[in-house]
Amino acid sequence: MTLRKVWLRRNRMVFENRMECPMSLLFAKAIVRDYQAVRNSNKSDKQVQNRIDNNQRWEKSEKRYVKVNWDASLDQKKRRMDIGIIVRDEEGKVVATVFNQKENVEEAVVAEGYALRAAIELCSTLNIQKANFEGDAKEIIMAVCNEEEMLTSYDVGEGSVKIRLYEGRVSQGPLRGTSILFKVYPGQRASGLEADMMAANELNAHSFLQSSSEGICQNLLILVGGFETKTGEQWLAFRNDGKYSAADYAKVTSEKVSKNRALGEQISWNQFEQEQKIKRRGYFVINLLRGALRGLAFMHDHDRLHQSLGPSSILLNTIIERDAAYLVPRIRDLAFSVDISYPYLEESPGTLSEGLWRRASAAGAYTLMEKRAFGIADDIYEAGLLFAYLAFIPFCEAGIMDSISLQRLLESTFQLDLQATREYCLADDRLLDAVKFLDLGDGAGWELLQAMLNPDFRKRPIAEAILNHRFMTGAVL
Repeated sequence: MTLRKVWLRRNRMVFENRMECPMSLLFAKAIVRDYQAVRNSNKSDKQVQNRIDNNQRWEKSEKRYVKVNWDASLDQKKRRMDIGIIVRDEEGKVVATVFNQKENVEEAVVAEGYALRAAIELCSTLNIQKANFEGDAKEIIMAVCNEEEMLTSYDVGEGSVKIRLYEGRVSQGPLRGTSILFKVYPGQRASGLEADMMAANELNAHSFLQSSSEGICQNLLILVGGFETKTGEQWLAFRNDGKYSAADYAKVTSEKVSKNRALGEQISWNQFEQEQKIKRRGYFVINLLRGALRGLAFMHDHDRLHQSLGPSSILLNTIIERDAAYLVPRIRDLAFSVDISYPYLEESPGTLSEGLWRRASAAGAYTLMEKRAFGIADDIYEAGLLFAYLAFIPFCEAGIMDSISLQRLLESTFQLDLQATREYCLADDRLLDAVKFLDLGDGAGWELLQAMLNPDFRKRPIAEAILNHRFMTGAVL
């Protein structure tokens, strides 16, 4: 067609003495290109439509899986949504169906999201472990499959209760974009009353501490809200201010120590850098302990015990030792928290605190004041074990020491005699860096650790006194 236009333009100039603008050729070329594009598009659309038509039939799920189809519709005028769910087994037989309505819904994406959630809850109720979910809401599917937005989960244990943790993000409302950590306690059918009591106790403890007239303590994890599902699960939502725990930091750091020791002579030439690295590590550990103890001091000042303090109970916003100045440790896991206000102590002990008060009686704490003092000292003892853990694990190679073997060494082998423990550790070259750390300030670390682990609960310092100790102020560095 373009050549024909060139020929016609030449003829007009020769026979009609009329010269046309060269742009007419370009217009013709553009028209041809558009025409061809439309034809190709029509062909591809027909092919796609044929493929869609061929795939409209319902397909069976893979073996031992069920397929869950879910959909939602929205009447925006009436602000009402309808959802439909159908569950089929691998043979295509219907296992369950659900139809439901919900009022006061204005957005289609909310309706689709609610439908998917209802489908998941249905599978949970039916104890379906393997399922493929199929829907046509692109935005919801993309959000679920998006690695950044997807809820990542992992299991933890508290007592005999298995707890699930999910990481997510708030998508609507004033907290939109806030990173959230969901803590899920199983329903009564799975774990009995203990899980419900733990969830209620943790909710009450956080609510009480966050309502303090002194404001919110930055060294405690912030509770955002909570709800109960139809299956009885208790979901607590916390602001996710860190992805790592003190246990994660210790594990990663000890693995680095192992790697550096394996390199041997390749790193030994720069002794100054090695000394600075150990100094940074000590500064990081002290900052970590100070943050944890500030949170514990806040709890004690408000008549609350933690009762399960450990490396996994401290959330960190960073594990990079060079960023120690920006480190903000936060205490979490208040499921076993105990109210030690005098009115509560006068009542009969709750199920979750029975063990504490049995130990108090065995230690000779009978009056209300003695019981309260014992509870605080018991938390300090746990903080002392945390101190020992952070003084040894990050400074040793991986596998040399763990929390259980360290506690056994302190309590069983040396009967909480820290001087004897030090002499034992001096004989093991693999523990020398930990000994040097505790030796700072003419043995200030050993001195503080001995006080926190004193067998007599009456002689243990309170959290505020520990924070003012010369080892904790950083003066030794």
